[in-house]
Amino acid sequence: MRRLQTPHKNIFPLKQQIDNFRGIVKSKDKTFIDTNGTPFIYEKTEFCRLKYYRIKSVTQRDTCSLLKLDGVKQPFVIPRPPAEDMRYAGILHYGPMPWVLYEYSEDRRDDTRRKV
Repeated sequence: MRRLQTPHKNIFPLKQQIDNFRGIVKSKDKTFIDTNGTPFIYEKTEFCRLKYYRIKSVTQRDTCSLLKLDGVKQPFVIPRPPAEDMRYAGILHYGPMPWVLYEYSEDRRDDTRRKV
């Protein structure tokens, strides 16, 4: 806090902002700063399956959108709809359950795994 109030140059400039867990999982960094300014270390220890599903529909709401996928019962709440040419969504599975929306894709990719 004291360093922020001085006119001196920042010791460590922040280069990017990560808003959600997906950003932490996709990042190659280990050290992050939470919203209170406390640094923490996130180490990836487990592997999760990444499966691709066809996008069935996108429903726009007032402040978010609902993404419905073929083969997944619950819709995913997303901040904005994907681009129109994106036809598939990659979903991380924690055990047998769909867990986190990982990425969008124009064509179906092979199912793989990611370390989270």
